[in-house]
Amino acid sequence: MRYASLLLAALLVMALTSSAYAAHEKAVFWASNPVSPGETAMVVGAGLGDTKQVAFTRLEDAPAGEPGADALSRLPAQAKMIKPAQVSELSVKFVLPDAEKPGLYAVQTISDTGRSEVIVLNRPDLRWVQGDAGLQATPGGWVRGFGVCLGEAGRTTNVLLKGPQVVSLKAQGDSYALRAALPKDLPIGDYKVFVHTERGGRFGWSQGQSLRVANKTQWPEKVYDVRKYGARGDGNADDSEAVSKALEAVKKAGGGVLNFPRGTYRVTRTIELPRFTTLRGEGTELAVLNWPDRPDPLPALVRGTNSFAVEHITLLAANHGHVIVGDLGDQPEAGNVALRGVRVRANMYRRNSGSGGYSGVASKEDAAKRFEAAGWSGAGPDTMRVGGINIEISDCDLYGSGRSLFLSRVRGGLVTRSTFTNGRWGWYLIGGSDGLIFEDNIVQGGDLMSSGGGPSCLDGSTSSRNIYFARNTLRDFWGLDREAITTDGPTGAFLGPIASVEGATLTLPREPKWTAWGRRKDDWKGAGVCLVSGRGTGQCRRIASYTGKQVTLEQPFAIAPGPDTVATIMPLQENYLLIGNKISDTGIAIQLFGIAINDIIAENTSTRGGGFRNWALNYEGGVQPSWYVQYFDNELAGATPWADSHLAVISSSQGEYRGPLARFVVMRRNTLRNNARIEVQGPATDILIENNRVEHSAVGINISNKILLAGDEFKNATGAASAIMLRKNRLVDVAQPLVGDGIKNAMTTGEDVP
Repeated sequence: MRYASLLLAALLVMALTSSAYAAHEKAVFWASNPVSPGETAMVVGAGLGDTKQVAFTRLEDAPAGEPGADALSRLPAQAKMIKPAQVSELSVKFVLPDAEKPGLYAVQTISDTGRSEVIVLNRPDLRWVQGDAGLQATPGGWVRGFGVCLGEAGRTTNVLLKGPQVVSLKAQGDSYALRAALPKDLPIGDYKVFVHTERGGRFGWSQGQSLRVANKTQWPEKVYDVRKYGARGDGNADDSEAVSKALEAVKKAGGGVLNFPRGTYRVTRTIELPRFTTLRGEGTELAVLNWPDRPDPLPALVRGTNSFAVEHITLLAANHGHVIVGDLGDQPEAGNVALRGVRVRANMYRRNSGSGGYSGVASKEDAAKRFEAAGWSGAGPDTMRVGGINIEISDCDLYGSGRSLFLSRVRGGLVTRSTFTNGRWGWYLIGGSDGLIFEDNIVQGGDLMSSGGGPSCLDGSTSSRNIYFARNTLRDFWGLDREAITTDGPTGAFLGPIASVEGATLTLPREPKWTAWGRRKDDWKGAGVCLVSGRGTGQCRRIASYTGKQVTLEQPFAIAPGPDTVATIMPLQENYLLIGNKISDTGIAIQLFGIAINDIIAENTSTRGGGFRNWALNYEGGVQPSWYVQYFDNELAGATPWADSHLAVISSSQGEYRGPLARFVVMRRNTLRNNARIEVQGPATDILIENNRVEHSAVGINISNKILLAGDEFKNATGAASAIMLRKNRLVDVAQPLVGDGIKNAMTTGEDVP
């Protein structure tokens, strides 16, 4: 009851005081990027509600100079003045001149109470970097950078490393990702990485990101041939004892290569890999490890702690537990694990003697028992289950009886050119990452009960960020919620006012519920503190440390919270780049469910799927905003058996907090066909919907003050949509172009063409 009273008091104060703060303090929190001539830019911040003009100038494409040498504090007197197209308390939308040349643009909002800081649109936004050794790079290796506006067709992207040596490199890539080769003689040490696209001269450098360059770690390379320890590899003899003897020798030597020449090796034990050990077959098609059927499945087939690899071999199993297991990322030394060229075919519902004897399916009774023992909703078994630093999965084909992939708290991971097939009740989990490249893979359902998965905090972590999920194929998800990519991650630890602020340290009126949803009390470092209403709304910071009611942030807020501010503390998910994925035969294709900060969904296709949406909500008691999400150049075609496909922003404000949770969203150049539509549901605000095409549909664009999706938990989630701008959308063969009880709250420029 005391908690509810504090929240109500903060909301009442907010209503009385927020306009006063807006008039006196100005700051810019975010600007939409990229933006081209003739398109609308959106700038978000504090004190923007009285903006009357936007000063605008294109920056010359002059020599780049050095990063950080200059900063723009004011625009030149000859800057052009643009009348804003739409102004709200927190955002300003304005159209760039059609006749302007592409490039970087400096802009500044102007009002009677002053000017905002100068913002540079289209400047490279380098969010994180990774090297060929995960968190590190090696001389002669590579560095990759991720963000937005990093590259442009027909132009060179320059990468500058500043550290023990200053090195200028040429990069290959696109707007969202780039790659540069490192010199073989690059000195080891700590570097800052900067990016420049030959636009904007000395003002065109990205912010710097840290990269450690170190010599490649060498593992022992002595080869231990299992045949020399008695293994026969004929598919009939039990080679378990011989493999164990070879492993003992590897362990005594401090690591090495456990080698399996061509053959089929029948094993009945868990293969325990010592640190710095590589299990290597002669070839994926040539060397096979085969675990025969058994009534009591082994907890794991191949297991290590950290610093092990499995390469160029096939693993077969009948009744089984987890297949390949390492420490998860909550262990201090977890990681340095690689799978290369590994195939897994593990089927717990198949009987297999492993010696050329009877092979077939288990009886109905036995299959039912195994199904029950495996657990519902992917409780097990996992085909691959690892975490920690420097995880690599490349050129693999993994098919098991449950979840195909369980990655937990990966730091500097690469998953590429692999196939993951989910079994009965199976899905895939990418939990609590910080730096993960997941590209050019196939993720698919192998059973009518298979589902999808995605990056999230469902592994119990309180932070998931910096994920490049690109050019993957996802298909055939028919079980559970059916989402191909969903970012679940309940719940929150705090909702309410802030008692006091001193720099980056906040004092709260009560201690947050750090153990919410079974999480560890000491494990909230990196979680988010977001200001959802009142002074400073729209800002989010990561937690650096906390004790009791006191929370210290990694950076102070640009506009400090006031007595009217309502803050939420919850697991933070940010910087997801979901680019160029092909998704078919699923429920929702991409769903940002709950917290989503600074994400881009671009160039994806959804066929026979529910489309794409970001859904802010009070999830399992945690208020989770969805801010700064951009949709570019996606295609939706065809609906699911359950609902029409849509591109949607949903703001479910229910429970004790009823204000807007979905804010600052851009939808541009998306194409929707065959009963697909664009939607805004609930009290979403500060939304830009521009240059999209909807064709052959019953509805074009729907703006609703109510939540339209089914579910008792959302039946009272209502509120007025606001600060929505529609511009230059093409609606072809659409029965009802613009509908909904919130359409009156949207600004239409008269350029939407039915």
